Parts: sequence; C-alpha cells; structure tokens
Amino acid sequence: MSILEKKGFLPRQPESGWRLEDIGGTPNPRGDEVVVLAPFYERGFGLPLHPFVWGLLFFYGLEIQHLNPNAILHMACFITLCEAFLGIAPHFHLWCYLFWPQLSPGQGGQSLVGGVTIQMRNGCWQDYFQIPLPSSSHGYAGEWFYVRNASDPPLADGAVPPLDYVGRAPVFTGVASSKRKQWEWGRDKKQANKVDFILE
Repeated sequence: MSILEKKGFLPRQPESGWRLEDIGGTPNPRGDEVVVLAPFYERGFGLPLHPFVWGLLFFYGLEIQHLNPNAILHMACFITLCEAFLGIAPHFHLWCYLFWPQLSPGQGGQSLVGGVTIQMRNGCWQDYFQIPLPSSSHGYAGEWFYVRNASDPPLADGAVPPLDYVGRAPVFTGVASSKRKQWEWGRDKKQANKVDFILE
C-alpha cells in the first residue's frame, strides 16, 4: 500500500486508515472498515464514494469489494464524461442504456471479492468512447485490504440517501455477489427521449 501512497493514489495511512491482514484469506473487516482491491485506486476509486457509485451499488445489490478493477474504471470514466464534458450530473438512465453488470469471466458463480464486472451492452460501442482496459487482471482478487469507511452514519435498510450524502460505502456483509434481475434492466422507456438527446 505504500506504493499506492507514493504514487498519490491512496491517502496516507493516518488519513485513510488502511491496513493489511491475511491477504488472500477471507476478509473480516472491523465495523468501521470496508474491503477494497489495490487496483481500484489506480482506476479512480476513492472514499467517500461519489453518490452515483453509491446509487449503483444500492440498485444492483452489490458491495464495493464485489466489483472488479475494470468496473471501477468504467464508473470513474462515466462520471467524468457526464460532469466534465457534458456538464450534467451522472445520468442513471444513460448508464443503464450503455452498461450492465456481469459475473466476471472465470468466476463461475458467486464470489466474495472481485466477482462482478461492468460491460458495455451489445450495440452500444458506437455511442460511447473506447476505453483501453487492461487485457489481464489475473490475480487481482487476492490484492484486497481494508480502509476506513467514510464517516457518515449508515443509512437504514432501503433508505435513499439525501442529496447532501457524502458517500459511506455499503457495509461489508460477508455475502457473495450474485446476479439479480435488475442487472438486465436497460433504460426506462419513459426516459428514452432524454437519453437520445444526451447521446446526440
């Protein structure tokens, strides 16, 4: 983790509260910690979570450690595209038009760490820019460690965060990732005109 610190990706230990313990085993964070993968930080991850990332995790029924590193990269690029280039808040229905979560190839089912990737939907490549993804992320699932969660009080189950929510990551439950029906959902038909306008 000191390498990530030196490169400026990870805040220093006193600020981030990062710690290593039994890397490669089964994560067992303290109550104020979350599990993250080291490659997350090289792909734009940080705490507190952006509200859009929190919303996607809530919608998909995922925790941060369920994602693989390229999923983090897709989220970071999409947020940057919306906020810095389009001048809008990250648009949920545009996201659903372009992307969907999938179990990572080779996972063969549920996974506690790194088992979910984000992929472009078929036929959407012409509507988006190409992101050079690392061709191999072999072994990333063993590169997890703990960081201190953001300081917001946790939300009650099913509660929607207020607009000024600063982004506590979902609490680690020890439950493996599994596919849910909402993973298949695309853009809402009622939002089609807005999405088409943004795409144009």
